[in-house]
Amino acid sequence: MKKLLITLMVMLMMIGFKVKAEDIVYSGKLDSINGSRLTNYLVYYDYKTKGFSPGTNQYGYEVAFNKDGIALEMNTNVKIPVDGFVLSAHGTKIDALKQIKVGDRAEVDLESKNVVVVRDDLSMKMMAKLKLEDAKNAKDVAYNNGIIFDEEIVDSLISEIESKIELIENANSSELEAIVEEVSKLADEVIYRTSKTKSVEVRAVWHRPNGTSISEHTLNGIQRLINKFKEVGFNTIFLETFWNGYGSHESDILETHPTIGKFFYSEEYGFDYVKAFIGEAKKLGIEVHAWLHLFNAGSPSFKSKVVKDEWLVENY
Repeated sequence: MKKLLITLMVMLMMIGFKVKAEDIVYSGKLDSINGSRLTNYLVYYDYKTKGFSPGTNQYGYEVAFNKDGIALEMNTNVKIPVDGFVLSAHGTKIDALKQIKVGDRAEVDLESKNVVVVRDDLSMKMMAKLKLEDAKNAKDVAYNNGIIFDEEIVDSLISEIESKIELIENANSSELEAIVEEVSKLADEVIYRTSKTKSVEVRAVWHRPNGTSISEHTLNGIQRLINKFKEVGFNTIFLETFWNGYGSHESDILETHPTIGKFFYSEEYGFDYVKAFIGEAKKLGIEVHAWLHLFNAGSPSFKSKVVKDEWLVENY
């Protein structure tokens, strides 16, 4: 594995940048080099000057690159890799920087202060191999620290990643992108499955009815969704039960929200979406808590009959 990564990095250094416009995922201009990150600034910090830390606050977004310009990490705050550098953005410069992914390649001209980041077939191959390394590292850390995890499942996931990486070498660009996306998801699952879990821990998800690709107009749809939440490890669901002046349940006072409609779920639950959701979640040992928009009684596009115009508060 290490030999593969070293080989790829050497290739990247030898090839240099022959960039096509469609390969560019980010371009920008530095406002400062190793200086303070002021409002709406893009700043370059290198390891030689700053060490491991850019010394920035939490009000920004950063991407760490190794000495060969390969993106390794992105977060609110990141460490500077040995002999590498960090691009740190604030304010209006953040959104564009968020387009960069692990494996993308950067070229920084410190004289002109121009920055270009590309994503091509070579960088995507690097991305996949870095994800494999992350997955293996996560397993090793968990094992060495005595964290209990299902080794059989984790080993199977890592083997699946390795199999997909073998397919990369002969894949065309469109196939490559799909494979890398699958590798990324599998690696994330390995990291999740090897994470330390406390004996009592709430792992919750907020859910708006029919807010996913799984339709909840039938009991089977609700069951499929809750099983998916269970599968990825959630034990609590914050179910949105009142928003835009509508309820998610049957009520003598509120109308049912149009996105939920009026569907028959079973003899057990009747037409009540929330009752069906709670009942099925309980069968899987998942808690359901009501999520309410207490100060949001509606909008021009969604206005329930129970909402009165005199409730409107302006300029508060």
